[in-house]
Amino acid sequence: MFPTILIAFLYPSKYRLNMPTSHLTPVRHGDDNDGDLTPRPLDEIFAAQPMVPPPLPPLEPLALTSIWDSDMIQKFHDESGRPKWRCCHCQGEWYEYNATKALGHVTGIVKDIKACSGMIGSRYKESYLDLHRSKFSKTVEKQHRINKLNTSLDNTDSNIGTSYAAQSKVRGKRYLQDTINLTAESPITNSITTASSARSTVSKKAKATFQTTITNHLTSFNSTARSHPESIRAANVAFAHWCLANSLPFNIGECLLFKRYTRLVQNTGSDYSPPSRYEVGGSLLKATYDSYYAEEVAKLLDDVELYGISVYGDGATIKTTPLINILASSPGNPACVLDVIDCSNHMSEGGKKDAKYIATEMLKVIAKIENLAKRSIITIMFDGASNVQKAGEIMRQHCPSATVEHGAEHVVSLIVEKFIKLPCFREVAKFCKCVSRAGSWSLTFLSTPFN
Repeated sequence: MFPTILIAFLYPSKYRLNMPTSHLTPVRHGDDNDGDLTPRPLDEIFAAQPMVPPPLPPLEPLALTSIWDSDMIQKFHDESGRPKWRCCHCQGEWYEYNATKALGHVTGIVKDIKACSGMIGSRYKESYLDLHRSKFSKTVEKQHRINKLNTSLDNTDSNIGTSYAAQSKVRGKRYLQDTINLTAESPITNSITTASSARSTVSKKAKATFQTTITNHLTSFNSTARSHPESIRAANVAFAHWCLANSLPFNIGECLLFKRYTRLVQNTGSDYSPPSRYEVGGSLLKATYDSYYAEEVAKLLDDVELYGISVYGDGATIKTTPLINILASSPGNPACVLDVIDCSNHMSEGGKKDAKYIATEMLKVIAKIENLAKRSIITIMFDGASNVQKAGEIMRQHCPSATVEHGAEHVVSLIVEKFIKLPCFREVAKFCKCVSRAGSWSLTFLSTPFN
């Protein structure tokens, strides 16, 4: 069969195949003569069948972290050297760099600047709006964090005040009330009314007293009086003098706790004076510690029935003071300091930080946690020292649900110590001491490869 077809194609005049020949007929165009096979010009073909250009690839959105990242917002200086910025959409120019005003200008969210009157492409418009949304969300998130922190501080101050009131009663001092509500629901956070007219009539020689009433039915304290410029200047000088004389950080005035203190001081009388060092280091310190300790333990016990608690610790000597630090970890509080035990008295009596002593001190702390959540200790971790490992085994007898584990970080530190003692590292250390200031050399330059 195949040879026959091949012969027919080689000799078409002799062997004519019954095949359609329409596809062999030349195409005739318009006035072309019959049989004219002259090719048409390309211009004529393109004019008869215009070619559609391929679609352009979509433009990637602009990734702006600041309005100055846009090529349509330009910063420059005028002839006098004064900074200016220009909007290339409307060719408007303004003095001084202000990212907030520039963003408000191009987005149309006008505050203190005229909105852009130029044609802004959709690509730029979406980028500007995305940048504005991110800035606004960050502002809202920051305000939310501040409000959350203020609420937490209100609760903490309320607990501290309650504890301080109880201690004041124990010492025999009169206190205004047993509980102080400093939470967001209490008007005391925004209002404290004072009654300065109450005076003692017991004796003519009695001094004038000042009474602060704190109730849940107080009106808001809103002072409409404006401070005199001379008073503000004198207060600023006194504040700066106080910071400099006591070597305090210059940004202490920006501390949220300091601002809360000054706000509450403004609601007191002229006879108010800060507490003495004995009161701050005594009852106020204990009340603050008890409040924060209760908060940290509450976080530690969150979902304790499901995950349990890991207890770990180690011995340390800081400036000749022997210590034992005890910490705990859970999903709610990854690093909770339970106690730091001072071993000075024990060591001065000839004792040692042996397994029995470490286990005894740590079991006292664990007993407080076990009283709040039974069988919550599931892991006890120490380094590889023999005394703490033996102490862990003793503690496991009292905590059957716990497993004593060996902390690998101590092994890693020992390995690094071995490397540092190698001769090559010693030579590098000597070189560092030669090229750097005394007492401030480091090995940070090792991260840069040598040429």
